[in-house]
Amino acid sequence: MKQRRSWWPAFWTTVAGTVVAEIIVRLLGQGSLVIWFLRLIWRVLATPVTLPVWAIALALFSVIAALAWLVRLAAATEPEWLGYRRDQVLGVVWEWGYAGRMIDLGSLVPLCPRCTHRLSFGRADSGQGYYHNHAIATCENCGFKSADLGVTANDLPGRVGREIERKIRTEEYKTALESTKE
Repeated sequence: MKQRRSWWPAFWTTVAGTVVAEIIVRLLGQGSLVIWFLRLIWRVLATPVTLPVWAIALALFSVIAALAWLVRLAAATEPEWLGYRRDQVLGVVWEWGYAGRMIDLGSLVPLCPRCTHRLSFGRADSGQGYYHNHAIATCENCGFKSADLGVTANDLPGRVGREIERKIRTEEYKTALESTKE
């Protein structure tokens, strides 16, 4: 379990550093650095200036417009492929989610391509009277059976995840996105 860092040690380090700096400045006879800095800020803020109201309004409007633009830009930076959450891989429909910008393999859900019921996995029959470890997907609702998926049930999430990543890299996912929008 990851422990959370407390702000308390950093706070006391900052206080100690300020006190040490203050002692050094006082020993050098320069007066209080903190007081000098606060007085400087006060002089700058208290200096009277004459500005027309329209200039103040224009500056305020510019700051608000810039902030709105930055917020919109930050919201638009989410990649389009994060909306790609459903596709057919190995003859089975899969739905998944993301953990940040990575596919969450634990969220992969196999669905029947006929009735969208959640599928279960079994071992594939070789056709020669024996079973091997490759998985097949079956639907308990409509009786759908997939072909041999070519991997074990344990390796299936990794295989499907890699195929999804490949489709994202090659931008094949866009066709799946367009078909789900229709």
